[in-house]
Amino acid sequence: MTTLLKKIRARAGNGIQTVLSSAGWELRRRSERHTTPMTLEALSGFLYFVRRFAEIRLLQGDIVECGVGRGKSFLCLAFLAAEENAGRMLWGFDSFAGFPDPTPEDKSPRNPQQGEKISKKEDVVWMLRDAHLGDDFVKNYVRFVPGFFNDTLPHYTGNNIALLHIDGDLYRSYKDTLDTLYSRVVPGGLILFDEYNTVQFPGATKAVNEFFSGKGVEIKHDRLSEKYYCVKPQ
Repeated sequence: MTTLLKKIRARAGNGIQTVLSSAGWELRRRSERHTTPMTLEALSGFLYFVRRFAEIRLLQGDIVECGVGRGKSFLCLAFLAAEENAGRMLWGFDSFAGFPDPTPEDKSPRNPQQGEKISKKEDVVWMLRDAHLGDDFVKNYVRFVPGFFNDTLPHYTGNNIALLHIDGDLYRSYKDTLDTLYSRVVPGGLILFDEYNTVQFPGATKAVNEFFSGKGVEIKHDRLSEKYYCVKPQ
């Protein structure tokens, strides 16, 4: 694990050594307790968020995830926000009732179905506490909003957004998120697209391409994680 973390530090760039050192301790602790298997895929995902956090460190704004699911990416975001200690709120939007009705744009060999991927908010809260983020951090800086995006996102009451992570899988979920929250992202803020350019969820790609058509926004490719994101123009 120590050798792997050295490689991670070398690849992740400057300005985040403190975060990685603390993260390394946490990863070793969890590995020793055998609570959560730490795969290379999980490490790659964590590093993706580390690199993105480095880009927003000088920006004011909250962190918003639309599509919490089982909370794996939310845990990464929460851990980095806690280490940053900048007072950012973390907002997690999810139906916690599975997928809404897919649209024709979502048709694929994956064949998503209404009600798939049900998760429980209580399980995500437990995972945050099990990661030793602390009850005070969870109580004071984390907010979960249950419900489908078209019902909940218009009532978002947080600050402007420094990082928006869209992990909604489906066309309508991406469209509702971008239509409602893009205006709340600060200039220079990031929008991350978890399912962009995936065969399983083509609706996500279609929604992103439609929304940004003609806006002059570059969809960036993070080669190490094979994820896509964009920076809101200044």
